[in-house]
Amino acid sequence: MNDIERAIIYIESTKLDASVRHPSDAVIGHYDLAIQALQEKLERKKEPQPLTLEQLKQMDGEPLKHWVWIENLVDPNETAYYQNKSAYYQTHSDYTEGEAFCFGYPGMGYALEYEDYGKTWFAYTHKPERDGE
Repeated sequence: MNDIERAIIYIESTKLDASVRHPSDAVIGHYDLAIQALQEKLERKKEPQPLTLEQLKQMDGEPLKHWVWIENLVDPNETAYYQNKSAYYQTHSDYTEGEAFCFGYPGMGYALEYEDYGKTWFAYTHKPERDGE
């Protein structure tokens, strides 16, 4: 059991005690918020899970609404195809008729073909936390 899991257990046990002494919804809400934040952090520390192609295609229809972490699996110095470093990018409107994921920054747009997903790139909701980084 790691420190985050121990903290969740501790907060859950003190929440029960606090609910008896101070049965207010506001007090319980603070405990629930802390537990939720720790659970989200615990999820991020697990093996990162890339978005599915279906999730990416849904985001394409919502330009500028989402930020995604694009993980470049190809050395940007070795290919002219995709010379961007792994980073956060904003979703753009699909201008490829469903062939590619469109993203970038205001005034700069890029597209990565869906057929290359998992081979040359992955997308995540947040930057994967890896040991040693």
